[in-house]
Amino acid sequence: MASRLTKTEKWDDVWFCASPPHAKLLWLYLCDKCDCAGFWEVNIRDAAFRTGIPEADIGGLLDQLGEKIVRNCRFLWLKNFLFHQRNLPLSSANKAHRAIIARLHEFMHFSDGVKRILDECTSAEGASKGLPSPPGNSNSNSNGNGKKNRGVGEGFATEFEAWWTGEDGEPAYPKRVNKKKAKEEYISARKNGRATKEELAIGKRHYNQKILADKTDEQYIAYPSTWLHQERWHDYQEAPKPSVRASDSADQVAEQVEQYRLCKSRARACATDIALERERDELSEEDRQKIAALDAARVEHEERAARIAEWLRERGIVADEKVRHK
Repeated sequence: MASRLTKTEKWDDVWFCASPPHAKLLWLYLCDKCDCAGFWEVNIRDAAFRTGIPEADIGGLLDQLGEKIVRNCRFLWLKNFLFHQRNLPLSSANKAHRAIIARLHEFMHFSDGVKRILDECTSAEGASKGLPSPPGNSNSNSNGNGKKNRGVGEGFATEFEAWWTGEDGEPAYPKRVNKKKAKEEYISARKNGRATKEELAIGKRHYNQKILADKTDEQYIAYPSTWLHQERWHDYQEAPKPSVRASDSADQVAEQVEQYRLCKSRARACATDIALERERDELSEEDRQKIAALDAARVEHEERAARIAEWLRERGIVADEKVRHK
């Protein structure tokens, strides 16, 4: 039976702590049941049998894992499995890595992350034999490819400086403290294939937008090293939605709520008038024109109400007959 490393820090990870119990259990199952490269052949029935999670719930729980996995109809890959098992960077000179490398080659086209790991694979002669090479192992930078690996590290360091201070219209990180530790986490994320330059830039940009929109107090802004270590960039790949507190005054929201109610009321009134008109024994051409006009007005009020409902929904307000906050 294979032995696996486990990180006790996961119990402090924001994503893991926020996950429901069944999601935590399924994640632990996947970490134990995947192969040496982090691939799991999808078997919903086995997962349900071994964890006790209802089979019907597992698909939804896998959806909740989001950026942590890549999957198709047959296989699932834990993107950061090799990193957490301290197997990166891989080396063909390390006997323990050869099976992993062979497995990754089988799935070369499964994900860009697989390709990145293989591209950064080294054949350094000094790699340890029979044991995984931990990240930062000096042996992986020695001999034949030493200069190449140092060049890669220097390139990531230059990237970090731009990410840290902001360039080409991009904002700086909103809380610039403990730069040395943040730099180490940034290089680690890039070197081990956990993130692309674009993902880190987008994540930082949207995190800045979220902070400004919510007027987040300085004390609650994440330290850059923590933000990077916990892979928070995954949470900010999409632009944050506007919030009531940041984007709109209470009067604006109240006005939209009142307009929504008014539109719904007018649409109902039109529908009532149409029903009354249609109760006539005989409809004249004038009656038919009146009904058509009422119906057009009803549709217009319903469409406007729908637009307002969407505006409210983006701000966390459910638009129904009572209009309530989520």
